[in-house]
Amino acid sequence: MNLMGEGLLAYVLMGLYCIGGSKCCREGYRRELCEQYEYLLSNSQMFFDKNECLNSDGKRVLERMLRMLLDTRPEHRRLVSLVRRKPCIDEVVKLGVLTFYNCDPLELYRAGRGLIEPYTYSPNL
Repeated sequence: MNLMGEGLLAYVLMGLYCIGGSKCCREGYRRELCEQYEYLLSNSQMFFDKNECLNSDGKRVLERMLRMLLDTRPEHRRLVSLVRRKPCIDEVVKLGVLTFYNCDPLELYRAGRGLIEPYTYSPNL
């Protein structure tokens, strides 16, 4: 597809570009990809085992993310094959940091594990 002019406007209107979506998503990547990544890491108790590798449910979410990534950016296929081969936290973090995610993914992972308290903002009393 032509991403210049009207084509880019159509992509923005369909929500395929991260404008106003996840604040950590890099421009040019699908918002759903970043949302799935945040969902995977923030629910790490549910998707990672004691060895910090993905279980079957986590692999299902990861595979959905990888298909989205390869549909939009096929140049990342080597990194994707590395993550598919070894779906542990180190490779999942490397995938996000090197491609589409701007924030610290380990912070989400630790919060999902209950190792740190997530940031809460409360008014000063």
